[in-house]
Amino acid sequence: MSLHSRLAATLARRTALPRTSLTPLSTTTSRILRPYASISSTNPPLLRKSPVEIARRAASVQIFLTRWGIEAACAQARGKGEDADTRTLQGHQAILDTLAQTAIRESMTAEELRLLGLGLGEWTVGGEIGPLWARWESFGVLLWSLRIINGIPPNATPFPRELLFQSTAIIPAFPNTVTEFIEYFATGHGIKPEHIVEERDLSAAVARAEAWYWRSRAQVVLDLKENLKGDSPEQKEARRKIPSGLRSVMENLDKAISAASQRAASEGYIDEIIEDDFGVDGVAYRALDDHKIRNAAELAQMRLGALGWLCGSNAWEWEGELQFIHPMGSLWAPSEI
Repeated sequence: MSLHSRLAATLARRTALPRTSLTPLSTTTSRILRPYASISSTNPPLLRKSPVEIARRAASVQIFLTRWGIEAACAQARGKGEDADTRTLQGHQAILDTLAQTAIRESMTAEELRLLGLGLGEWTVGGEIGPLWARWESFGVLLWSLRIINGIPPNATPFPRELLFQSTAIIPAFPNTVTEFIEYFATGHGIKPEHIVEERDLSAAVARAEAWYWRSRAQVVLDLKENLKGDSPEQKEARRKIPSGLRSVMENLDKAISAASQRAASEGYIDEIIEDDFGVDGVAYRALDDHKIRNAAELAQMRLGALGWLCGSNAWEWEGELQFIHPMGSLWAPSEI
């Protein structure tokens, strides 16, 4: 079966699936991110990448995440005092074969190539495996932008990994599937408008991602503010050294979060307000446990980073603080952005 046929079959199955078979999207989210946008005849101003550029990046990320899964399996085996099993060894060899037999290396970042160049089992849980889990969110955004998958889940809900992995028709053990996937978006049906995300859908996704990223950064300041409470000599000294600008931000942050929550709810960036804050499954963002706060922050960062790459505002592997795509960010921009 050709790649065109496999992708068509995948999309047909997806549209036939009941809503409960996918990560559920709320009513508000469904209004913003419709399952399939109407066809646009031209690339929207926000989009700065062609379908084939996105396809090359998506294929690169899928190969990289395949290695991530293999390394996670190795780490799990090590934890049990066992060696990597035959399936893991074969999977690693399949990636090496794909890198050798295709041109996919040319589309990978220096960091991806560095990590892929490490020996099997050399990734560590704390150094590479754990911190890289949220790259699945970047992968999901890429596939959504090619209109291979339906919608983007609510921010605190990750993309279903199995769905993402199966959506491209790429099988890492068969290098030709990587080449066929890219060619599909270079010269095949993938260059047609139905594989180009519409401007209003992209703009809505950017606005939502910016709102959640802003909230995650605000939480960092809230945590700092909380940690500085107390009368220990260290806390007193730390408070004394706070720059005046940051001090002002800390003093007004509760009001800012309340105002941001109202704006986000009115624009549809969030689904609920809980205690004057972004609601996450019925809980105020600030009341989430540390694990959920960290996950929400990483989801927001990787989704916004991928959207920024699509819009040309940042590199795939950015350095320093991630910048908003809209100059003021969606929460503080005029109503029409």
